[in-house]
Amino acid sequence: MAALGGFRVGLLGSAGASLLATLLAGTPCRAADADRPSTDVTEVVVTAEKRAEAIMEVPAAVTAVTAAQLQTEKANGLEDYVHDIPSLSLTPGSQGTNQLAIRGVNSSVFTGPTVGIYLDETPIGGTVAGDHANGLVPDLDPNDLERVEVLRGPQGTLYGAANMGGLLKFVTAAPSLTTASGRLQVDGTSVDHGDLGYVVRGSFTGPLVQDKLGIRISAFSRRDPGFIDDPGVIANSATNQKLSDPARKDINSARVEGGRAALLWQVSPDAKVELSALYQDRHGDGQTAEDVDGRTLQPLHGDLTQIASRFTGQNAEKLQVYNATANWDLHGATLLSSTSYAINNYSSVTDITGLTPPSPTAGFPPASPPFFVNAGAAYFTFPAAPTSYFTPVDLAFRTAKVTQELRLTSPSDQRVEWQLGLFYTREQTTSLQEIDLDDPATGATFAPTGVCAPPVVVGAPFPPITCFAIHSVAPAGTPFHNSGADTTYREYAGYGDVTFHVTDAFSLQAGLRHAEFREVFHEHYSGVLDSLSTGAFSGVNDPAPNSGSKNLYLLGAKYQVDKNVMVYGRIATGYRPGGPNLDAAGVSPTFASDSTTNYEVGVKGVFADGRLQLTADTFTIHWDDIQLQTTTPMSFFYFVNGSTARSQGFEVEALLQPVTGLTLRANGAYTEAQLTADIPAAASVFGFKGDALPYSPKWTANLSADYAFPVAGGWEGHAGADYQFVGSVFDNFYPCNTGSGCATAASRPPPREQLPSYEVVNFRLAFARDAWNLGVYLKNAFDGRGLTALSVQHATFGLAATNGKLIRDSATMITPRTIGVSVVRTF
Repeated sequence: MAALGGFRVGLLGSAGASLLATLLAGTPCRAADADRPSTDVTEVVVTAEKRAEAIMEVPAAVTAVTAAQLQTEKANGLEDYVHDIPSLSLTPGSQGTNQLAIRGVNSSVFTGPTVGIYLDETPIGGTVAGDHANGLVPDLDPNDLERVEVLRGPQGTLYGAANMGGLLKFVTAAPSLTTASGRLQVDGTSVDHGDLGYVVRGSFTGPLVQDKLGIRISAFSRRDPGFIDDPGVIANSATNQKLSDPARKDINSARVEGGRAALLWQVSPDAKVELSALYQDRHGDGQTAEDVDGRTLQPLHGDLTQIASRFTGQNAEKLQVYNATANWDLHGATLLSSTSYAINNYSSVTDITGLTPPSPTAGFPPASPPFFVNAGAAYFTFPAAPTSYFTPVDLAFRTAKVTQELRLTSPSDQRVEWQLGLFYTREQTTSLQEIDLDDPATGATFAPTGVCAPPVVVGAPFPPITCFAIHSVAPAGTPFHNSGADTTYREYAGYGDVTFHVTDAFSLQAGLRHAEFREVFHEHYSGVLDSLSTGAFSGVNDPAPNSGSKNLYLLGAKYQVDKNVMVYGRIATGYRPGGPNLDAAGVSPTFASDSTTNYEVGVKGVFADGRLQLTADTFTIHWDDIQLQTTTPMSFFYFVNGSTARSQGFEVEALLQPVTGLTLRANGAYTEAQLTADIPAAASVFGFKGDALPYSPKWTANLSADYAFPVAGGWEGHAGADYQFVGSVFDNFYPCNTGSGCATAASRPPPREQLPSYEVVNFRLAFARDAWNLGVYLKNAFDGRGLTALSVQHATFGLAATNGKLIRDSATMITPRTIGVSVVRTF
């Protein structure tokens, strides 16, 4: 069975004050190392097309965020640098999840991902829908990164499935075979309305055997301070619900730690092997969300507050990636072999008390057992009425992924450049879910004894009826709900890519990939809740395996207008595989693959004697058979295919050094992502032609300035600021309120919420001398309340006023104003 709940995003703006004039005072001076902001317009080399190329020569929309930028911005994760990349949107969830979308290609957190994630040569994360696949984006600490590359638009031919919107690629720093060096960083942070945090990072690289064997090791420990408070008990006497007691402060702090080790062996002048292992472990104490009225987005209990049981809110994610990559120069081509094993574990405990309240006892025969109701549709019997209760949902997911790739690549200086590759992956994903009714004082579980289903209307007041019509006694030991699923996904693929330089200025590119995939699904479930969907207290679901194949293609052209300006055109495709569904009445046993086709034209240029880099592009993406998430009447998720959607817009990036020491960056994007046909009523998801796709802002923009200036005593000063704007977005498409589709007005959910735009301003100031760098920074300087996700219950389960339910919508938000101090020592 899939999980209960959903996510939703928005933000509030902030006002300003001026610190920039003070920070930018001084005379220009050239920066000296990676911890001093780069002030030269330098050429960045990327591996976007699986060969090393200068970023300004790649005929595609690609952005690279370098290690120097990450260090300058004091980045701890995606939230700190996502604004550097046009058309990349991040939707952080309240319990450590992260959902990415590029160019508006987004449908739901539980569907398969639309943005692929790579760590060097290793794909990580799930591919198919379900099991939080689209929300478990690894958020790597930047301690050992050389750069972050983002490719916009489908990348199916080179990178395969689940790259429908684009690709996020983490590129790590390689071990040195010649020179020993290292870096230490210690930061302290303080969050307004919250507590204290810290960052400790260290790395070392150097030769073990000169020119033959090198090592690189790094480690970090970080505490992200909490800022959400729980003011205490809220009880519902009509339903016996009782939540947090006593009051708690800063409940959403998190601890993150990990490291990476890499060994590089230069076997011969023509061959090298690199072995690497990465580990990252995150533990969150509570949800980064405040309780809100989902219709107005206003806090229910005050700023930065939530009320939930003290036994809920915890979340954890552990990532392990192991890789062996070998390169052989065959003098005419390079052969690469990459063997990887990646494990991603995630778990969370969420309070969903409002979805499973007990009914009032008035009107029931005195001799009857206590009754509990779920969504107004059925009653559950218990041996004794608890004085109070809460309802947690425990989730656990694990994806283990084995990948093997062989790639033969021609040199880059030939008239015909080519690549040939073979790819294999096997994903094994397990998921567990448990829902209980528990004692808020001890956490102990109340055991149900049976179920009956009176003829009541979902959302209607509880009627004074007896429960004799359909009454089943549960076998001893039956839980309220317990389920698990195992999914095995295999893919075999072959691909090729060729670029023909027709002249020195004009080239044509073509790529093709053929993939064969197979998915096997097994589900088991037990519980009184499950009996309402399946007719049995326990069972298994073993649908027929889902198999298929896909052909993907790429066509491109590039024209070098002169040595400084290049224009290009590109057509590219991507897809997500379909799969089986849960076992429930009225649910289709399978859903189909969906696909995207991208049409893009762009220009890249270097001007003003190399002091200005400018890129711009316009795009249109057609999305067919869009995968969507909906629910059964008992609130279990499953997947359907909608109709079609389109995303179109433009993107601009600029990097300018007007004078020595001053670097200006700017990027912006306009994206209009919307349905191009109504979602069929039978899909039980409500959406009309012209409706915006979820969490897709029309406008985004980022402006930044970094300035280097001399200070007395041999010190150099570095000051910077940046401004971020994210436009308003719409929430997920809501499921309809019954299992009969969306054909009638009575069955349709309320309108989707539009979440407001927001702005963020950051400042930084640092002083460097020799190997030392001392800095102070201010993030979200004006303390804006940017909402990033909204868990909406009122839209799915009806309003609470008429039936006594305690249903609390909750909004996730960006971190409030944070001040930090940083000390860095290199050697």
